[in-house]
Amino acid sequence: MTSYNGKPVTVNVPVQTIVDRFGDLTSLQNSIDKLPEEQRSRLGDTRFEKDAIVIKNPQAGEIRFQVTERTYEMIKMVSGGIMPMEMLISLQAIDERHTTVTTTINIEIPLMLRPLVGPYLQKAADQFGTLMANITAQDTTDND
Repeated sequence: MTSYNGKPVTVNVPVQTIVDRFGDLTSLQNSIDKLPEEQRSRLGDTRFEKDAIVIKNPQAGEIRFQVTERTYEMIKMVSGGIMPMEMLISLQAIDERHTTVTTTINIEIPLMLRPLVGPYLQKAADQFGTLMANITAQDTTDND
């Protein structure tokens, strides 16, 4: 199995808030809709269901990440298909108002495809953390 580790990102919300959001992912859609167009366009064709994120990609088709585990330390999402993968979202409380989020994508991928697919998966791992920071920054602004 190959792993792609995103850069740790500090978000201005407690772990509890993040875990609660992953209890019903449809709540994220409203936050996404509030992002600037440039940031929304990077997400492409993405929709949020109660317990899954569905991403449509012209090269890969539809990828569905289903939440299978949700704790105060980690959220685990899995995707089936030709190349099964999992996304682990590690949560580490800094204090009662700040959390470090680190995303890891694990995938069974043939060695010959790694150079072709690897850079996209690394970018996805990095961008997920950035997305979390942008969403929580938007929510913090709304609450002021």
